[in-house]
Amino acid sequence: MHPDFLLDGLTGEQLTDWEIYDRLEPIGGFRQDYRFAQLCLLLFNIAQGFGDGKKKLKATAWDFMPWGPKAPVVVEEKQSVAEMKDIVLAMASKKKGN
Repeated sequence: MHPDFLLDGLTGEQLTDWEIYDRLEPIGGFRQDYRFAQLCLLLFNIAQGFGDGKKKLKATAWDFMPWGPKAPVVVEEKQSVAEMKDIVLAMASKKKGN
């Protein structure tokens, strides 16, 4: 099915659920970029094995991201166990009402 068709059929709650899921497990371009950067890092590390054995360069996947090296990582505030429990209970009670 085409995404536009699905978008017309989604409720606000379902769209919110997808947005939350995307924050936990990115499903868009960022995830593709990061996976490709991991592949580039792997090839970079393999290629260093074929060098003359001198100085080895250190790199991370962030060095291969399209918008440049050392891109800032968005760090969200850590949640306490109580906050996580409250969120899960709120989601469960919301689903019960449906």
